[in-house]
Amino acid sequence: MKLINVILTGVTALSLGMIVNASTANAAKWHTSAIPQKLRGCWRAKDNYHYVFKITKYTFKYSGEKTSKKVKWRYLGKNKYSLKDKNGSIIHVHYIGRHKLTSNSYWHTYRK
Repeated sequence: MKLINVILTGVTALSLGMIVNASTANAAKWHTSAIPQKLRGCWRAKDNYHYVFKITKYTFKYSGEKTSKKVKWRYLGKNKYSLKDKNGSIIHVHYIGRHKLTSNSYWHTYRK
């Protein structure tokens, strides 16, 4: 009787382990699909209105710089994203609301 209980406990533990390991989705992987809709738009720097950070479906661009194409993105959690262009340069974006976004640039707070 004791042997049967040990065997049943072992089988149950193994089956639960297989169920837990069945999901291999990784939210932090780099996506090549379109940049999320809420990040897209023409964002203007709070301190310098003429400095623009423009995010489109597949590109992003700072004022005075070339457009970064073939952009990959990943979600970091708590409305934070990373955008990486084909050259490997990465920017971090924190989406605060419909009209506010921060980034790792000189004028880091943007308004829509």
